Amino acid sequence: MIVESQVLGKKLGKLIVKFNSVGKIKEFEGELLKLDPEVEDDPEIAKILKEYLEQMKK
Repeated sequence: MIVESQVLGKKLGKLIVKFNSVGKIKEFEGELLKLDPEVEDDPEIAKILKEYLEQMKK
């Protein structure tokens, strides 16, 4: 889940949510990740994004 993106896309928010057996949030944690050329693309996410962008062109 993307929860935050800083100006100019330099940082990305990451949120981890854990649920109990009845579906209620039992804990969560978040962090801000720095994006730079050393960060490699995740192939699975890149595929999802590509499909989404293709749908947006229609």
